Amino acid sequence: QGKLSELNIDILTNIPFFRFNNHYIQNFNLKLNGILDLRYYLSFLYETIERNNKNNLVFDFIKILNLENLSLSYNKSYIKIFGAINETINLTLNVNNFNIGQFLNPHLNGTLNTNLAINSNYDFSLIQLGGNLNLLNTRYSIDDYFSKDQHLYLFTNGIISRNENETKISINIERLSANTLKDNAPFIEIRSTIDLLFGKIQNYKVNLKQFDINYLLLEERLPVNLKANLLSVRNLFLEGLKLSGDIDLSFSNSNIYISNLNLLLPSLHPSGIQILLHVEQSENLLKFHQVSISGWYNALGLKLNGALYKKQNTWEPDIKLFLNYQNPQISEIYKNIFIGGRILLEVNLNKQILNGNLNMNHFHFKYKISCDKINQELCPYYEIYDLNLKLPFHHNLNQPSQITYQSYKDINLPERNFTIRAIKSNYSLDNAYFENGFYFLGSPFTNAIEGYIEYKNNILWIPYLKFFSVFKNQFNGVVELSNFYLNLSDLQPENMQMAGKLYILNFDLNALFPKAKSVFKGSVSGFFRFQSNNFQNLLNHLEVKVSLYQISKDFAGFVVRIIAPTIVAVVVNNLLTINGIDFELKNGLVYSNIIVKSSGFFSLSRIIQPSENEIKQERIPLMEFLKRSEREVKKELE
Repeated sequence: QGKLSELNIDILTNIPFFRFNNHYIQNFNLKLNGILDLRYYLSFLYETIERNNKNNLVFDFIKILNLENLSLSYNKSYIKIFGAINETINLTLNVNNFNIGQFLNPHLNGTLNTNLAINSNYDFSLIQLGGNLNLLNTRYSIDDYFSKDQHLYLFTNGIISRNENETKISINIERLSANTLKDNAPFIEIRSTIDLLFGKIQNYKVNLKQFDINYLLLEERLPVNLKANLLSVRNLFLEGLKLSGDIDLSFSNSNIYISNLNLLLPSLHPSGIQILLHVEQSENLLKFHQVSISGWYNALGLKLNGALYKKQNTWEPDIKLFLNYQNPQISEIYKNIFIGGRILLEVNLNKQILNGNLNMNHFHFKYKISCDKINQELCPYYEIYDLNLKLPFHHNLNQPSQITYQSYKDINLPERNFTIRAIKSNYSLDNAYFENGFYFLGSPFTNAIEGYIEYKNNILWIPYLKFFSVFKNQFNGVVELSNFYLNLSDLQPENMQMAGKLYILNFDLNALFPKAKSVFKGSVSGFFRFQSNNFQNLLNHLEVKVSLYQISKDFAGFVVRIIAPTIVAVVVNNLLTINGIDFELKNGLVYSNIIVKSSGFFSLSRIIQPSENEIKQERIPLMEFLKRSEREVKKELE
């Protein structure tokens, strides 16, 4: 009733029951009253009205509206909306026991409950909202695999403001959590504020006050396929994850990414790390203003700066990397992994030139294997103690090296730049336990390794690397790598080359296998030569020559069982003296010569042809040789 410029309305509706297919509505109630102004839409009746003057009307025709009640029961759920429109708009929405699975099954199932309040001015240029939402007994599916039931809770409020040029959305997530069904314990919990700006420049800001994951509780509820995909990182997240900080993303002609985050992974380290990121990206530029990672009680520092420039559809780098880890005390950095000492790495990559320095001082590494022993001190560990290295390096990524192996062979030996004090464990290779540690190489008083390492002209050169063995405080021989040459060239496998020699001098294998049978007792001497001029299908291009000229009787029989027929090996082991054994790997086949001597009453010609001083075992495939070796070693260690 009334004039079109002030039309009074009053509506009261009640529908006790309504059904359409599977949709049931019961007790539908609507009660509202208000004042409408229709002049804006009927301007042809009012010649003097200004079309742009809306007189604070909502939707250009609502002046006053009181929605006292809009409620209904829908498929066993209850929905209610009430509020008022005057100079401002105020609405409240209540939903109880709403089954979302009737619309989203099988992708998402659950029961929705919400209490949401909305407040706005008449032209919707400023909207405020707040309330809570929860999904109970929620279950979702990924590729036909279903999660277990869980509860989801959201408590939030926010503001939406807009003008002719931009729209801004500010959201405050007071709490967003996923909880277990039985104990209602949270396994994901988030608290955050989010600011979104849409206009000529898009800007997204996130202040992450809390982002916590209890991975063990989360894992129990994941779909099987997703759980399987996360197995590789399971140990990393086993004790949970905590993340907080700021993220600022701006998108225009030049996109800018800025973040300042604190990350704690207790499975990795008991102390958190700070991640700083400031990156600018455009069509022809990716610039790293600041990229840094620091933390672990101030022991870790990593910085990256520089840029990638796009020129003629290729990206040219100009990047500098600095890594520093310094901790005098050995400490756990990952599950059962401990490191201490100092690592300093500097890398410069400019176009195709890579150079830098790697310095390691008093570096310690220890790996402890998890086991079921009641006394955890009996769980095996392996340790590298007091490693020192000074290694400058230089590489041209796009240019093969023109320097040959021969030019390196005559260089005088430089002073050492690489040492390791000891390599040890609490168990030997044949599983003998040593309370104070078993020294595979070195000792508290003697270095395990000494040598010189150089990398330049795309070539890794090791003129000498000596391995010292000490067993029961007695010197046990030396293994030396000599004139090792690895040419990485332009990183194309067909252009890579390798060569070197390995000498063994009076090395008693008992130092590695103290519990083993007599096979591994006694000194061994010999040398290895190896080379390859092509890493494409490396095994077919690798050539190896091995000569053992000092071996114990038992070890000689062990080797013969690998390279010769069983019956010959038995005869040789019992009736002949072995003076030496030679191997050669060529084209994927192992060739061998066994140099033997008769005991005096046995004619070699009965088992050896055509010569009286050697047995030849021709063309054993490499894989067969390795299988025989593995089988014989297992027999000796049983």
